This record gives sequence, C-alpha cells and structure tokens, in this order.
Amino acid sequence: MPSNEAAAPAQPKRLLLEGADESTAEEEVEAQEATVVLGDVIEDLGLTHHHWHVIGFVAMIWALCGWVATSTVYMLEAASEVGGAWETLTSPADRLTVDDRALLLLASNAICALSNIALGNLSDAFGRIFSTEISIIFLCFSSLGFSIVRNKVLLMLLVFACPFMKDGPSCITGCLLAEWLPMTWRGTFVVLLHSVWSFGRIAVTLLWVAVPPSQYWSAFFLGVFVFPVVACVLLRNYGAKYESPRWLAVSGDMKGCINVLEHAATTPGTKDRLPRGWADPKLLRIEKGAKMTEAGAPGDSSSNRLNELMQPEMRSLLVKLILISFSLWFASAGMFYWLIDYLKVIGASSVIKPAMFAAPMAKATVAIALVTGRPGYCIVDRCSRIALFKIGFIGMGFTLLLLCLARSHYTLVAIIVLNSGFEEILWCISLVYMTEVFPTSLRISACGIVNACGNMGGISSAGGAGLLMELSVHMPWVLTAALLFASSVVCFTLPDRGSEKLSDSARPSVGKAPPPMPEIAAASADLSGYGTLPGGKKFIAKA
Repeated sequence: MPSNEAAAPAQPKRLLLEGADESTAEEEVEAQEATVVLGDVIEDLGLTHHHWHVIGFVAMIWALCGWVATSTVYMLEAASEVGGAWETLTSPADRLTVDDRALLLLASNAICALSNIALGNLSDAFGRIFSTEISIIFLCFSSLGFSIVRNKVLLMLLVFACPFMKDGPSCITGCLLAEWLPMTWRGTFVVLLHSVWSFGRIAVTLLWVAVPPSQYWSAFFLGVFVFPVVACVLLRNYGAKYESPRWLAVSGDMKGCINVLEHAATTPGTKDRLPRGWADPKLLRIEKGAKMTEAGAPGDSSSNRLNELMQPEMRSLLVKLILISFSLWFASAGMFYWLIDYLKVIGASSVIKPAMFAAPMAKATVAIALVTGRPGYCIVDRCSRIALFKIGFIGMGFTLLLLCLARSHYTLVAIIVLNSGFEEILWCISLVYMTEVFPTSLRISACGIVNACGNMGGISSAGGAGLLMELSVHMPWVLTAALLFASSVVCFTLPDRGSEKLSDSARPSVGKAPPPMPEIAAASADLSGYGTLPGGKKFIAKA
C-alpha cells in the first residue's frame, strides 16, 4: 500500500574536496554563497550624487577635446592666410601652404594612431585617470605653444602634441563613465558626451569670431590655453576619486575599488540597496566571463590582453570595427580639415561661418535627440545599435554625393547640417558599441587599436583630400561616399549586445553563451561516489 505520509524532500548533494572534512566544506559553501558581484553593486547603486560628479568631470574632458581640436583647425586656416597675423609676426616663408598642411595633417594623424595604442595600453595598465592626465598636459603644452612660437617648423611640431579629435582622452573618459554607470543610464550619458564635444566646438568658434586668429594670433591662443589649464588643475586635485571601480578591481586594487564605491554610497539611502558584504575585499568579486573570480587577483598583463584580443571571434569583431572606423575617420577628417577650403574653391566663402556654427549645432541636436525620453524608451535604447550604424553610414554617404551637386548657398548649409547629423550618429553609437562589446580588462586597449587603425583613414583623408581636390574638386567626397556605403554592408555582420551588462573580462566567445561551469554541471548530475574537477582535484558527493 502506498504510504499516506508525504515523502521527505530530497537533500541536496554537496561536493567535498578530497582530504577536506565536512565542516571545512560547509564553510567554503557558505563563503561562496556570501560573495558579492561587483557588477551587481554598480547596478544597485543606481545614479547617485557621486555619479553626477563623474559625469560632470567626463563632460569637461569631452568639451575640452572639442575646444582644442577645433582651435587647431582655425590655427591651420589662419597660418595659411596671406597677409594674416601669423605672416605679420613671422615672415611670408613661414606661411603654411597646401602641401605643408597636407604633410602636417598626415604626420599628426599618424602620431595620433600610435598615441591611441599607447594610451590604450597605458589606461588598462595604470588607470583611466593617469592616462587622461598625461593627455591633458600635452594639450596644455601645445595650446600655450601656439601663442608663443614664431617659426613654421615649431608650429607644426606643436600640432603633433594635440592630434586628438574624438579619441585619446575622450575615448578613455567615455569608457570610464560607462564603467561607472548602471546599464539603464549607460547609453543615455555616453551619447550625450558627444553633444558636449560639440558645445566645446561651438564655444571656441565663438572665441574665433570674437578674436579671430588671422588678426589677433597670440590673444586667441592665450584664450584657448585657459580651458586646458583649468581642466588639468581639477584633474590633479579631484581625479583620483573618479577612477573606474571596474578597472581597479580587474587590476587587483580591491581596497581602491571599495574606496571609490564608498564615495557613491554616501548618498542617503544608497547603502540600504546594496548587498551585504559589498565593502568586504574578501567577498567582493568580479565577473570573469562565465566564471566568478576574486576581484583581488592580479591585473592582466599586456601579453594576456593581446592573447584575449587574438581569440578568433574577438579578432573577427576587432577587424570589422577597424574597417568601419577607417571609413568614419576618413569621412570625418576630410570634412573637418578641408571643408573650408572646398567652400572657397567652389566660390561659396559666404557659407563658411554659417556652416561652422550650424555643423556643431546639428551634432549636439542629434546627440540630444538620440537620448530624448526616459531610459529604455529613447532612440538609443529602443533601436538596435547596428540599425543606427547602417542609417549613419548610408545617410552620410548620400549627403556627401549631394554636396558635390549643390550650388545654392542655402542648400549647401542644409546638406552640411544633414551630413553632420549622420556623422554624429556614427560617433555616438561607435563609442557605446565598443564599450559594450569589449570587456573591462582590455576595453581601452581594444578601443585604442580600433581608433589607431581608424586614424589611418584620417591620415589618408587629412593628408590626401587637399591633393585630390587639386585634381578634381569633388573627388574626395565621391571616394568617401563609396567607403561609407561599403561600411554599411560590413555592419550586417556585427553582433548586437545593447541590452546586456558590461563584461569585466574577456568572454570565451563573443555573442555566444559561455559554456556551463563545471561546478554547476556537476551539481545538476547524479554525483554518487567520487569524481574529478578541472585541475585534477577529487571530490566526494555527499547527500
């Protein structure tokens, strides 16, 4: 007869390492259950007062990059002007010719490519704040130097010290911000950084109109110098508490990681949301692919980062991003450095000032439009990253072809505005996408490689667009449009990870679920008797 008594629930089985007694094993199990994942802590923190300080700090760096990059463009234009202030201060022989500018832009972009690789490795090895500080010091040096030097060769050498547009310190701090933010707010604020870059460009354009370097060379660049000095002082005094907690954990500085997290946890009510043990170095862990490893483990070496990047699917992703980055840099550098010359050649000089204001305004407007609405419902969160890539590349290519056909001044301004909008979509989504697909352990190294190779496109365009324009005025834009259309095809092969949390260490397979942990697989099986775990350790299954 069947018994009326309810069957006793099956007792879960546990694994004992060979040579360990049951009490030791129970302590290990309890410790395992008590661990806290760093990514969960960052998500539970939400958006605190300290996050707003980090956002403000990063926004300042991005505005500075837009400020200095645009001032360099105005410097090149003023140093080429016949009878301008630069020629008056020096001599006609020191005026920059078209060939000088082409050579200068070619060399500076080559230096920028190498600098991106160096800064990427520096950032992953020594921290986001340290590498940013090094970059800002160079910007201070070059900005002051522009106002002092009186020689063409020295002027060209100073350009090499500030070759960055939307890479270098902006890329580093963009990743730093993404590593601080919870997933809900990540896309919103990383995209808004690009509008801040455009506001930096607008601000220095206002200075350019009020104090044109073609008339007031020294005064203009002394004005430019003020911003990087202020940024450098603030970074030196306050930068340490804004360091990425994810980088600190991955590099092995567990106490430093908890210290910066405690700055965020000072907001009233925040600590109540955090899991128990989050401030204990022995319990806090990072996500290492599918496996949980202690955050206090030593950081990855350069050789380890290279090995992780050379995994087949990671390598494939890197190559595809390099291809589309090359096209974006080629298009962006061509418009950024040679648009003023193109408008002069086609007899549309009156379009220059309206275009210089309208282009950054269009960029800022598009960046804000991408994040308008609450998180999860704005364009950048609702639309696939890949779909936005395709729209950006096709739209930018199409507007460049229209630029070749337009002659009306109003039409030219409208086309430049549209082109700037599509370009901004690409810049916004590219940083968000690279932040999401690369793990913390090699995020900026990988971004540095992509930007360095992308700069090869900038080198080709910055150094060659002016020479191509002498052969055929429209040739640079037709070639650029072809590259952009080709990149839109490459986008069909990219994986999309927009809705996932950031990974802190390289995954075994990009875009695929990682294999199950041996411990989990073993626990779900019938573990009667003895067995072997990876590494040769023996276990005994106990009921």
